[in-house]
Amino acid sequence: MLGNSKKYIFELVAIFLGISLSFYAENYRQDIEIHNLLKDDLLSINADISNDINEMERIDKRIKISIIAIDSLRLYLTDKIDVDQTILDRLIKRMLYSRNTFFPYGAAYQVAQNSGRINAIIDQDLMKLLSEYYQNNYERVRINNLLHDDAITKPLAIFYPKLMVRKEFSNDRELNEMVLKKKEFLDLLITIQYSAEIYTNYIIKNTLITAQDLKTRVEAYLIDEYD
Repeated sequence: MLGNSKKYIFELVAIFLGISLSFYAENYRQDIEIHNLLKDDLLSINADISNDINEMERIDKRIKISIIAIDSLRLYLTDKIDVDQTILDRLIKRMLYSRNTFFPYGAAYQVAQNSGRINAIIDQDLMKLLSEYYQNNYERVRINNLLHDDAITKPLAIFYPKLMVRKEFSNDRELNEMVLKKKEFLDLLITIQYSAEIYTNYIIKNTLITAQDLKTRVEAYLIDEYD
């Protein structure tokens, strides 16, 4: 009777160990799968960050060109310099670069976050930086894009057709000197320049620094964990 009990206990232990090992093996398999999928997520996130960096650098360059153009237009409108019609037309066009805003890429992070794989990152500092970039910085960019549109894009959309009048029977436009010389336009230029400088010197600059730091950290993590 005692022998049967030992045999029964042994069988229970064996079944328990078998089930436990099965669970362990399945969990290990899932961990490996998540680990490998996370690599793909991080590679995609890194590609998105690279696109963000390139786009921010492009926008920063264009806005700074617009600021220089606005400086020249303000000098011209206050009779401090004289420029010919060709240069004046070019300055007007470059002034319009001030409308540029940054629309970030964020799809890869959303996929990793929605799947829960982002939580498999073991570097807590990297997790914090990802959250700061994709939540705090993106939200700040979104809000400032709206403010930028209110300060620059919308007023220009109203004023530009008056300034650059479409020629009759043509898609070309010509400069309306009377509108150009109005104080209303000079005041608008001051507002545009101020808003553009804030946008590029603070919003774009700070977001760009964070993106560059994040890209370095993501690449370092990929090397440490997967190479």
